[in-house]
Amino acid sequence: MTEEMESILCELISAAGAARSSYIGATQAAKTGQGDPAALMAEGDKYFEQAHDFHHDLLTKEGEGESQPVTLFAVHVEDQMMCAETFRILAQEFIDLYQSRDKK
Repeated sequence: MTEEMESILCELISAAGAARSSYIGATQAAKTGQGDPAALMAEGDKYFEQAHDFHHDLLTKEGEGESQPVTLFAVHVEDQMMCAETFRILAQEFIDLYQSRDKK
């Protein structure tokens, strides 16, 4: 694996992790009433978009013939992307639930 590829993978993991953390924070803000869930979701979306851009770069490189061996590191990257996306969906559902509960 090239140094450039390792760098992209690290950036992707970092961005996906930050997105997931923001989504969890948004859920906690909705639950406790402390903080702005919408702002935290927007922050998470910004990080997720960064992760998606890095992911797109990887797919583009592979499409151009720069295929890399599948490593545990690469599998971890895919897992982080999927977790962040799943947390986003669940966070929005919990926020909606907490907000509807608070309106009653």
